[in-house]
Amino acid sequence: MDSLSIDDLELRARIGVTEAERRTTQRLLVSVRMEVDLQPAGETDDLAKCIDYDRVIRAIRDEFLGERQTLEAAAEAIAQAVLRFPCQSVSVTVRKFPYGDSPSVSASVTRVQRVP
Repeated sequence: MDSLSIDDLELRARIGVTEAERRTTQRLLVSVRMEVDLQPAGETDDLAKCIDYDRVIRAIRDEFLGERQTLEAAAEAIAQAVLRFPCQSVSVTVRKFPYGDSPSVSASVTRVQRVP
């Protein structure tokens, strides 16, 4: 299967279990891999047959307008937002750096498009 990826999208968000963690924004890196058939766009070079990754990035950023306690909740929200786009599945990894620049901690989820 083909894929479209957004790697290491840097965001600032209020995320953490304790109030102290959420007091200031933290640096997050978000990576998304969407499984999608790229052949129609590849054969025609037609933008109408592509996923607009700028819209996907905006949808991801919109998920961080409020506070969250867990990386798991952030990853799930992003996965559900990305599944609104025409893809078969999505894998999301959200990393934060609670101990400075290193090491990072992360949560990853993979979700499959539900067929109605």
